[in-house]
Amino acid sequence: MAHKPAGTPPLFEQELRLVPDYKFFTIRDGFSYAVSGADNALDAARANVAAATPLEVFVVCAQGLVQVHVAVHQHSGDEHREPPTGWQGPLDFRISFPTGEARIGDATGQAISVPLTSGPGAYVVSLFHRGREETTQRLAVLPHDEFVHGTNSDELLEPLHALEQYYLVLAPEMS
Repeated sequence: MAHKPAGTPPLFEQELRLVPDYKFFTIRDGFSYAVSGADNALDAARANVAAATPLEVFVVCAQGLVQVHVAVHQHSGDEHREPPTGWQGPLDFRISFPTGEARIGDATGQAISVPLTSGPGAYVVSLFHRGREETTQRLAVLPHDEFVHGTNSDELLEPLHALEQYYLVLAPEMS
């Protein structure tokens, strides 16, 4: 379970666990597809954890073998976003949600829809993360032969599920 920072409770919370296909997930408007600049943003996210176009945030995970945990929180926009203890970030992005619904998930359909409580418009998406390095380090020391050819690979991976975590705060952009 993701740690929640102290302060004003969010207007809305939702969680997602997924094994990210192609090692990334996105945050975008629920009905926006194939936006210009997506390839460049994905390349930038590979180097910097995350990057965005005006309509989509790309988050590249450290690995694609075990589940990652994504916690989504909405705030009214006037709360100060401090990094929760033990988390890295924030990485802040300004994107548009023209329909007032966010879609968080990977390219193949492991996703959640989040109705934005403040409706359509421009939002700040603040991304915090933790567990990326620890997950890759622990994956690197798995016994290769037993993992690849053994029958207990699920058993070996189970303790690593949701060790890599992302904490998203969506808030309407304040003018």
